[in-house]
Formats: sequence, C-alpha cells, structure tokens
Amino acid sequence: MMKNKMMGALRNNFKAVVFLTAIVLCASLSYRQTLVVAQSSARGQNDAREARETTRLDYGLVIDCSMSLRAQLPFMIDIGKTIVNGNRLNDKTFLVRFISTNKIETIVPLTNDKSEIIDGLENLYVEGGLTAITDGLRVSTEYLLTQQTASVDASMARSKALILITDGEDRTDKTKLNGVLATLREKKVRVYVIGLSAELKSDKGNKTYERAVKFLKSIADATDGHAFFPETRDDFAKDTNELFRLMRQQ
Repeated sequence: MMKNKMMGALRNNFKAVVFLTAIVLCASLSYRQTLVVAQSSARGQNDAREARETTRLDYGLVIDCSMSLRAQLPFMIDIGKTIVNGNRLNDKTFLVRFISTNKIETIVPLTNDKSEIIDGLENLYVEGGLTAITDGLRVSTEYLLTQQTASVDASMARSKALILITDGEDRTDKTKLNGVLATLREKKVRVYVIGLSAELKSDKGNKTYERAVKFLKSIADATDGHAFFPETRDDFAKDTNELFRLMRQQ
C-alpha cells in the first residue's frame, strides 16, 4: 500500500516536471520568435534608413589659403582629413585651393581615392593676395558641374555640394556673388561653410568678425546649405556627423 502511494506520488511529480518543462520550452520558443521578429524589424528599419542615407556624394573641398589663415592652416588640414575620412565607397571629392582671383587651382581632381585628397591636403600652403571667396566658389562650381556632365555614371543619383573652409573675409567684388549663388541654386549645389572666423574678432575687431559671419551664413542660406563655426577640433568633431547627414539628405 505504501509502495503504491510512493509510486503514485513519483508519477505525479514526474508529470508536474514534464508540464513545467513544456511551459518553459514554450516560453523560450515564444521569446526567441519575438526576438527574431524584433531583430528583423530593426534590420528593416536600418535598411530603410541606410537607403535614405546612401545618397552618393560629389563634393569639393574649397579651402582658403590666404595669409589671414596661416595660423589656422593645420586646423583646416585636420578638418579636411576628417571630412574625407567620412566618405563612403562611392563618394567622390575634389580639392580646390584659392587665394586671390588669379590664384585658384584644383589640387586634386574629382576622385573616390581618399589617399589622393589627403596627400593634397597635407601639401597645402598659404600665400599673400586679396582673398577671393566668391571666385573660389565660382571656379569650384564650374568644375563640379563639368565633371558631373562628363561622368559615365551620370544616371546614378548623386548629391552635389561644396564645402567652403575660410574665415569669411572676402575682398573681391561682391557684385559677382549674386550670379554665383544663382548658378548654385539652379544646379542644386549646396554650400556648407566651415567658418574659422573667431580669430578675426581678436585680430580685426567685432565688426570685421560680424561681417564675415553674416557673409558666410548668407552663402549657406542662399544655397540651402548650412554654416558651422567651430573654434576647436572638438567643436568640429561634433559637427562632422551633422554635416554628412545634411549632405546626404539632398
């Protein structure tokens, strides 16, 4: 009699263990299925985001190498390298160095080879002359549009932009600017400005600084671009992601 009771208790315990095990297994399977669905959904969202952000870029680094920026040349080179290192596989960049109206040159033609651009940046140097920001933009725009027209992958959607790195002290004829901005708007080339204007405040006073900042913002605003005014490398590190996000939204 006692033996039968013990056997019955064991059978009941065994059934309870089996039942609990089944519940645990079901819960585990359900969790895994939920996790797979969640991961799949996340991947889908990431894929959609990537699709939005994979706009291929054709852009120029347009760098002011006039004497007013001699102390900031290493900073400008670092900024240029940071930008280029953010390129994706199909992005293309060219490098323009400008000083005065008669000193504007394409140092590196449009390429997806980051090392070529970085080499070009490392060999930049400053010269004396009347700073010609407007003409630097004009020549860079003409070059970019010519390259896109001649491109074998012209059918591929590409976003066009110029990244202007300068202190904003332009000494050329301002009447040229409206024509340049009109072309930029017509051809949907946005200008993103990296304004290194802070030293103008201490060197030449608040009025010169405010005039330079206003000028650079007007260029960015007129082309649906954006102006950044970093004073340190840490400042620009915060701006880099925003810069590429904006460029890829075109």
